[in-house]
Amino acid sequence: MVYNQLNVGESKYVLTNPKDFGQKYRGLVLSLNKRYSNNWLLNSSLTWSKSDGLTTISPSTGTRQLGIISETSYHTGKDPNDWTNARGLMQFDRTWVFKFQFGYTLPWDILASVNFQYMTGRPYTSRVQVYPDQGRQRILAEPRDGKNRFDRLSMLDIRMQKTFPIYRKVRFSAIFDIFNVFNSDTVIGYESFDQWSELYLSPSSLPMPRRLQVGLKMEF
Repeated sequence: MVYNQLNVGESKYVLTNPKDFGQKYRGLVLSLNKRYSNNWLLNSSLTWSKSDGLTTISPSTGTRQLGIISETSYHTGKDPNDWTNARGLMQFDRTWVFKFQFGYTLPWDILASVNFQYMTGRPYTSRVQVYPDQGRQRILAEPRDGKNRFDRLSMLDIRMQKTFPIYRKVRFSAIFDIFNVFNSDTVIGYESFDQWSELYLSPSSLPMPRRLQVGLKMEF
């Protein structure tokens, strides 16, 4: 539904904190940690969460879908179309996030470690441009219920490190890293969320590709 404003109004505004404005976060975290002993350590966690509330597309939000209501969005609320599908999941809601870090000291004092992350894709909402009597407006075209999400993201990083004592407290370390071991190419951003745009849901952002990094470190 698109609304025509009978009185567009003047440029005056009153900054308030209406009771309906708000966001809510609920989460549960299970963690398992082991301090370093017997040559190994472990840090892991599993998080369930839900983040919802009121957000909107206003003239200041662009295509990034970052229109969380704030004191800087003075245009928000002047037009009833701002509130179309305005309540629902927040843009960075991730139902599940799993993190796993493991370190082990190999023979010859070589430290090996892995870092793995898995997370549910964040939700997105399509929008359209309409042309009521008051001029062009952008509205959210569908409920923000999590039906549309980016794909889940999994990332694995590996590090090998060898430290050489040089003199007293002086130590020299050689470090070898592999980032994004599986070369994940999950889409994490789109060019446009406008259903009538030629770039609608065209991929714009991907994780950094698999890469190797060699580092040298001196401590004293």
